[in-house]
This record gives sequence, C-alpha cells and structure tokens, in this order.
Amino acid sequence: MPTYTTVSSLPYYDDSTEYVDRLTGLPQIVYFDSGIAADSTRPPQNTKIETNNKRFDIISAAPLFSLRFDETGFALGKHCTPVSKTSSALLEALERAMAESPSIPALFDQLGAFIRSEPDTASLPFTGGFIGYLAYDLGSALETLPQQALKDIDIPDLHLGFYSWACIVDHALRTTQLVTLNEEAEGLHSEIKRRLSTKNTQINNEKFFINKALEPEINVERYKDKHAEIQHLIFSGDCYQVNFTQRFSGSYSGSEWLAYKQLRKVMPGPFSAFYQPEKQFAILSFSPERFIAVRHNTVLTQPIKGTSPRSAHPAIDRANAESLQRSEKNRAENIMIVDLLRNDLGKSCIPGSIQV
Repeated sequence: MPTYTTVSSLPYYDDSTEYVDRLTGLPQIVYFDSGIAADSTRPPQNTKIETNNKRFDIISAAPLFSLRFDETGFALGKHCTPVSKTSSALLEALERAMAESPSIPALFDQLGAFIRSEPDTASLPFTGGFIGYLAYDLGSALETLPQQALKDIDIPDLHLGFYSWACIVDHALRTTQLVTLNEEAEGLHSEIKRRLSTKNTQINNEKFFINKALEPEINVERYKDKHAEIQHLIFSGDCYQVNFTQRFSGSYSGSEWLAYKQLRKVMPGPFSAFYQPEKQFAILSFSPERFIAVRHNTVLTQPIKGTSPRSAHPAIDRANAESLQRSEKNRAENIMIVDLLRNDLGKSCIPGSIQV
C-alpha cells in the first residue's frame, strides 16, 4: 500500500454523520460507523485499535477507480486519472490481469502483490486504499459447488473502490483527521477539506418513505416446517449448524442515507456501515460483532454467540456474568461458534497458533 500523509485536522463531532451529510453528491460514499453517537458508552482513552470496537469512524467517497464482478465478468471503471506511480501501476496490473486471466483468484493475487501485511501506522485504522464488499455468492467463483441460489437481485458479487483519502474520526482522543495518499487527490483534497470543515446551512429536504411494507419470503407455516426439519437433521447427526435465513422485501422511495441515520438511532452497532457503490443500490449494515480483521499478520474474529455485554456498573456486570455461567443455552452456543471459527481459521492460519 502506498505511504500516506496526514494533511490536516478537522473539527471533531461526536456524531460523525455530520461529515457524511457534507459529502452529499459525491459518488460511492462509504461510512464505517462505530455507533458511538447513538450509544452513551464512550471508549477509554488511548486503547489499542485491535481491541476497541467503539473508537474509530471512517468516511470516504469518490474513489479513483472501481472494480465490479458479476455473472457477466469483470468491469473496471476509472473515475479520474491516478497520478502516483503506485496507483497507476496497480490499475495497469488489474487491467492486464483481467484481460489475461479474468478470475477471482487472479484478482486476489494481483491485490495481494500491492497490499503490505504491515500497516503504515499503528495510530490510524485506514490511510487510503481499497474499500468494498465481497458478497456471499462470490464463493461460487472460488469453490466448485452446485449453484442453487436464484439470481434475482441485480447487484454485483464484488465491488471494490480505490479510495485516495479518508476522514478518520477518533472518539477516544476526540480528534478528526483528513488523510490522503501521497500525490493522490490533490485537486479533490481542497474541496473535501472545505466541505468537511464547513457546516451545511442548507435546508435538507430529503425524505424516506416505505411504499410497501416489508414482507417475508417464507410464510409462517413453511418457516415452522423448515425449522422442525432442521432440528430433526441436527438431532440425527446429519448436520452441526444451519444458518436459516430468509429475505424480507418491500419498496421505498427517497434517500437511503436518511434511512440509515434513522435506523442507527434505534439499533446502533459497533460494526455498522453505509455504502453506496452504485446509484441503483445501497448497503445499510448494522452488526454487533466483528466478522474478521487482519493486522500485523494476525487474524481476529469476535463472535458474540453465548456472550453477554459488559456493564459499567460492577453489580450489574457480576449479575450478567453469573447469569451467563448458569445458562446451558449460551454455553452450547459459545462452544459451537468457537469450534466452528477455530476450524475455519485453521484453513489459513499457522497450525497451533489459534488462541481463544
């Protein structure tokens, strides 16, 4: 990854959605949200990046270029001309790889050649680079498995943008920094700094409406039948765990960003995100747990099955711990998820190195 430059400090706000509001109109806005403004629990000062789940918010937009992958193949889009040797070389390598061997493994090989295992700094969680998502269905491009899922949503299985700047909000130190890659986004930087430093005084007329209420894809009776079938399979020893999910769908009109802000007030999570890679869709994600993080060649996953939240009040904290120890259900869930993730990490990590 290229080196970075911390360009300037910005006014700090507890509610970092203030910054996102000021970027309205820029393409491919991304917001990694620790939920701190919607939760009164403030993180302690100077805690480590690896262990503090409510410290940083990351905001960016207008990537230099983006890459998408769907059933038709790869598409590489340039949004502006990269000016540094690093990003230009990366773009050329991706173009060459997609022409010579258009596959997900080839893409990962190219990205791996440009991403260092060690971060540039221990004090910032992101200093520019790729942001995006890998959909669950992308697994079909890596594994030889029967294709049973119906492709009825027109969104790519992979979308990555190469972001040359980021607004980093540190809720522990109560600081906000604008970070940009060396030699990148010189023209964009002044505009971003101006926007983020100036309070938006314009009246926001954005609205969000639910036009058709959300409806489940599986009705109640069928859901109960499927649940009973899963229990039978588990008791018979035919499977160990089943992630039984279904889609709820409806229709809406208006601003997806406004919907996100409304939702985070009632369901804040330390691993939430808003991401709008294309005008046709946006991702509104609210998660209480970390799926996976890689830092200093160490892989970390933090499931919450079979656990209980900590309390700032010692008596409540002890009561929660005692209740957790007495719960057969929580113990079973915890043992199951720890065993599952230990096996998953064992596919990629050094044997014997996994710690719980």
